[in-house]
Amino acid sequence: MSHQNFEDTVFSNKKVVVIGAGLAGTLMAILLAKRGADVEVIERMDYRDGVPFSNRRSFNITISSRGVVALKAAGIWERVQARTIPITGRMCHMGMEQTEFPYSSDKSAKLHGARRADVNDELLNCAREIPNIKFRFSSSIESLDKNTGSITVASVSGDERETISNADFVIGADGVFSTVRQMIHKGERAEYHQRFLDWGYREVFIPADESKGEGGYRMPPNALHVWPRGDLMMFALPNPDGSFTGNFIYPMDREGDFDIPGKMASVFRDEFPDVAAVVPDIESHFSSIPVSYFPTQRNSKWYHGDKFVLLGDAAHSTVPFYGQGMNSSFESVLELISCLEENGDQALELAFKKYQETRKPHTDAIADLSIENFMDLRSNFQSLIPQAKRRVDVALYKMFPKRYQPLHMLVSHTETKYLDAITHCQRRDRLLRYCGIDVVVLAVAGIQWVKNRISTESVEAVSDETLMEQDQSQLTT
Repeated sequence: MSHQNFEDTVFSNKKVVVIGAGLAGTLMAILLAKRGADVEVIERMDYRDGVPFSNRRSFNITISSRGVVALKAAGIWERVQARTIPITGRMCHMGMEQTEFPYSSDKSAKLHGARRADVNDELLNCAREIPNIKFRFSSSIESLDKNTGSITVASVSGDERETISNADFVIGADGVFSTVRQMIHKGERAEYHQRFLDWGYREVFIPADESKGEGGYRMPPNALHVWPRGDLMMFALPNPDGSFTGNFIYPMDREGDFDIPGKMASVFRDEFPDVAAVVPDIESHFSSIPVSYFPTQRNSKWYHGDKFVLLGDAAHSTVPFYGQGMNSSFESVLELISCLEENGDQALELAFKKYQETRKPHTDAIADLSIENFMDLRSNFQSLIPQAKRRVDVALYKMFPKRYQPLHMLVSHTETKYLDAITHCQRRDRLLRYCGIDVVVLAVAGIQWVKNRISTESVEAVSDETLMEQDQSQLTT
């Protein structure tokens, strides 16, 4: 990756400090550096060259079209894509049975699944190749001056401390519990709201099938696997080595179940028998896996003056149930770059203000939608009416691909702004209900109910016949 000369850009000869070498922070550093800025990235963890990226959050990520656009803008999509697996739909697990729900009838619509660490590691590799990006690992921001823009950085060990006072501006990309956000909000009329779902999660690692050789998958690899069980739930996404990274989601008031011998083994045998079959020692597995949580945060102030601005989870975080956390952050990266280029270096505060005004309505919208989708996935995914609605959505999309796109298509497979997509679908659904679409949905649900009933009666008949044969055999004996 060659460094280009951007002498005529608004970022030429500018010094920018990025706090945080996560997904959004590293991508922002790459885009700024490629536009001529000198970028220094401050990161608390030690990710020196050759040290792989790691993250305690085990949820795999899916890169949607929004993320692809951002990575292409940085010129690194092909490298990141090489570490992903195409995901063409959901696979619903009920008992030992699997039912596929493709994103589109021809499976052309797809996401790109990957380990979070793999994507971040590749971003860091790309950034290291750009000479005007400097990394300072094992360091964190200790204090800042909101008037001058200077920051004091200290090593994690506490042995070193330095004040950086020559930055044109500082970007806080240090995550949902951002230190930069806390510091710029202190003493200001800034509202901050954090919400945790009443559910937590623990990773469930599903190993590759060694009997199939290297990269042998136990389940179809090109799908997001879902086990909806009401209050309990599981997700799993494939990894390149044939394994799956799963996440067991449960109400926090059941946290004590992990301390009861035999309890979780019983839960998995009853609720997730196909998982229990390949992860037999589930209790031993969970004993080394800490609980993680689902926070959503919003705040009213994404910047301070012309010196500090927040990015990614530091500005807006969401739960992962629409797969848009990283994609939304990448979209914010592009929006901030656009606002900076449009307003120039003489109007940084105006650029920051426009960036927040443009993005916040949409990041708030996707945060709400992600929580709603969690409720739908865990409880309604196997219900007849929601299933019928999805089938009708797919049918209408297949018949009128240019005129009718389901909400999940607009959110995950286009770059339509989040709030615009939601508003459009709400208006369209009201019109369709007025035209009688609910009758069609009920008819589809009724047909499915009849099919399910016939299937159940057939199974019961076979079971009764088997029992009769067994009884006759015993009488003969």
